[in-house]
Amino acid sequence: MEDGSGGFPCLKFYYTTGGESMRLRFCGIDIAKNSFHAALIDDQGQPLWSRSFPMSFEGFRDFWRALRPRGSSVRSLQLGMESSGSYYLNLFSFLQAQGLDVRLINPLLVSNFAKLSLRKTKTDKRDAVTIAEFLRTNAQSLPQAHPAVDELRALARERENISAQIVALKNEIKRYLGIVFPEILGLLNPFTASSLRLLAAFPSKEAFLQASPQALLQILAGASRGRKSTLSSQLLIDTARTSIGLASPDLEAILRSKIRILERLQAELEEMTDRLVQRCRDQVPGPLMILDSIDGLSTTTVSHFLAETHGRSFSTPQKLIAYAGLDPTIYESGQWKGRGHISKRGNKSLRRVLFLMAVAVIRVNPIFKEVYLKKRSEGKRYKQAVLVVAHKLLRVIHALLRHQVPFNPAHQSL
Repeated sequence: MEDGSGGFPCLKFYYTTGGESMRLRFCGIDIAKNSFHAALIDDQGQPLWSRSFPMSFEGFRDFWRALRPRGSSVRSLQLGMESSGSYYLNLFSFLQAQGLDVRLINPLLVSNFAKLSLRKTKTDKRDAVTIAEFLRTNAQSLPQAHPAVDELRALARERENISAQIVALKNEIKRYLGIVFPEILGLLNPFTASSLRLLAAFPSKEAFLQASPQALLQILAGASRGRKSTLSSQLLIDTARTSIGLASPDLEAILRSKIRILERLQAELEEMTDRLVQRCRDQVPGPLMILDSIDGLSTTTVSHFLAETHGRSFSTPQKLIAYAGLDPTIYESGQWKGRGHISKRGNKSLRRVLFLMAVAVIRVNPIFKEVYLKKRSEGKRYKQAVLVVAHKLLRVIHALLRHQVPFNPAHQSL
């Protein structure tokens, strides 16, 4: 008799325990904001039932009862849902708490699987059946999901979201400064702690003209390094006298408000960063220590990288590269074959942090800097050269984590 990988693939759909064999059942779950649709099929793909449930305690309870009628074993069950959005998290956690085998599936994989069907129907019911069929076909290759991994990833992405808000807010602050006191942008960095205190107190040329030199000196005393140390209260007042800035109490109020929001966001970012790093130290101390050994990488970016990749297995560097969406697209027609842009079909959050990591190692790590300069000398554009460095960095990371060794710039394979 052949094994499950040979001529009898259906053999893999039996679960054996204590001398008894049970036919596996597969449940696909399509998630919406206020409800979810579940479809249960057997190991031959035959439908058993298909129902909708509200996203509530009662809905979870009724779903749990539907999964185990008249004492049937839940160990013969495998459930799958798409890992998109955030609506799946409550149901996912509930099912895992009941001891069920729940797999999170990349929506792109389900979408491509659905294209194999000639049917063009797309409903919640049909999507749930498609997920169940995909699970039945690919259950053995899908990794098990862990709630802690999702929470770690949620921390990293919330930190990324706060960072994006800070960047946008800084641009708005510079825009308003360009209206009420444009010349001050040439005198100081508006986003140091002392500069923000100064601008919160005096948010326009008019405010500086009305300020006393003593009040300005008191705030400027907090500046101890950089260009700020060359500033004087008299220089600020003289600059305000010849400024082309617009006098507007309303714009001053807006600028003060944005500075207060920025300060709150910066405090939130610091708290979220500390929490992310601490969670990585608790959950993945070994990988964190290994990647921290790469010159140029900060503990924060390493933590974000690990949050996006922890809980997944990459047997080759190419699979890690593809997961990040940095693999090149291939075009082939007849005798012509070419490589296009990167696919961008992977984890976009991971892709963003990898770009930051590549830029960081180019600055301070001689090995990666040499790769970058070589590609630039060959005529590669900036982003293309950084992309090459990102590929090399991922290959190095994969090797370090596989062999559980710290980075060694003298290693021959680098």
